[in-house]
Amino acid sequence: MDQPLKKPVLVELPKENNNDESAKLLAWRVPAGTHVNAGQALAEFETSKTTFELYAPVAGIVQYRRHEGEEISVGSIVCIISENGRASFPDECDRPGVAAQSASPLVAAKLQPALAPSPMARSDPAPKGQRFSARARDVLSRHGLDPSKIAKRGLVRAADVMAALGLEKEALVPPGAKQSNGERVPPPLPAAEVPCRSEEIPRSKRLEIAFLRSGAQQALPSMVTLACPTLGLRAGAEQAGRNVSSVIVYEVGRLLLKYPSLNGFFADNHLHFYREVNIGFAFDAGRGLKVPVVRGADTKGLEELDLELRELTVKYLNDELAVESLAGGTFTISDLAHEGATFFSPLINQRQCAILGVGAEFFATGEKPGWFHLTLTFDHQLSNGREATQFLVDLSRRLSGYEKVWDAARRDEPYCRQCERTLSALHEIKAHLVEEVGRNGASSRICSLCMRGL
Repeated sequence: MDQPLKKPVLVELPKENNNDESAKLLAWRVPAGTHVNAGQALAEFETSKTTFELYAPVAGIVQYRRHEGEEISVGSIVCIISENGRASFPDECDRPGVAAQSASPLVAAKLQPALAPSPMARSDPAPKGQRFSARARDVLSRHGLDPSKIAKRGLVRAADVMAALGLEKEALVPPGAKQSNGERVPPPLPAAEVPCRSEEIPRSKRLEIAFLRSGAQQALPSMVTLACPTLGLRAGAEQAGRNVSSVIVYEVGRLLLKYPSLNGFFADNHLHFYREVNIGFAFDAGRGLKVPVVRGADTKGLEELDLELRELTVKYLNDELAVESLAGGTFTISDLAHEGATFFSPLINQRQCAILGVGAEFFATGEKPGWFHLTLTFDHQLSNGREATQFLVDLSRRLSGYEKVWDAARRDEPYCRQCERTLSALHEIKAHLVEEVGRNGASSRICSLCMRGL
């Protein structure tokens, strides 16, 4: 049975993931003045990666002044739970960060465990009673400031650091990013006398932009491309009965042990090499770009990787990807083969130094089988063109090696351009191939399963 409240409890907005300093209030689950039980959902919030519900830490009557659609800072007071519903709102409620002050009777709503802090967000230990946001740590690091000089307790934000030290307000940039000449770059202007419409981009897209911009600002990107025969890749998938993406992740995971300079990041004039191989695989099937991470890819077998990638794909399509599954990537693979892109230039992600792009199969005039492009964008601060080329050559050889043990009689057998199943394999599962002609007049085949999205 719930115990009666002796004092009003101020409920703060917890930090759902390290990349967000605020969350959008989507909807209240209960009207103001409602009596709730401990553990009952109070409101739904949206972050850049997911949505989550805020739960009542205690039983009582809910009071709030926040509005649906409002952007609320992490650590700010969301609502008050009291015994009689007549508690007074402290003035501090409207100032970000005060909700975490130790002198206030605050209770944070329970959520999943917070993600481990990023290696880019390290700084001197915070004084007791203080918590620094990612942007605040970035300001301290860039100005060489001592956290002990900040008198404020509770959650300390970038604006608090700037104000306490008498510095001018900085333009908001991703943690670790630098502005050219210390000046804010003015926004672009529309073409003269040309009307346009404007719309706000989603939070997930804003986070994607911040990550890619930070990756570009911290790296010296360069790019190497290699054309590889598709026969070996097709053979590898056919032998194991797996998707071609699983074969690529499997081989890349093991190859990164040989090329550690492609599995790290550059920061503060130091090279940092990850001790794990966690491969992010970029998905974008109409529900926004997400990069779920396969952890320990170098230690898992092909069957295990294939099952994990399939599960991640299903969760992506159902909007069920957990925040934890999107964090901790050390290397990224972006496969646009299904979209028909034969060549593209992938962008390095934040806190990484390389990304592999996989293109669609193409055919030289009068030649079969086809080829596909492997494109590696890498940070020249850790690696170089020769090493990047060697990585692609090694990867191509590993993929081509599957062909040698493939039944020679099946090499010219028709296959599905999407799932890579051969005609005989499709017959065994009562499926068939369909001939299709692209816009450029080139013909290819797709199986009846892929046509139905199976």
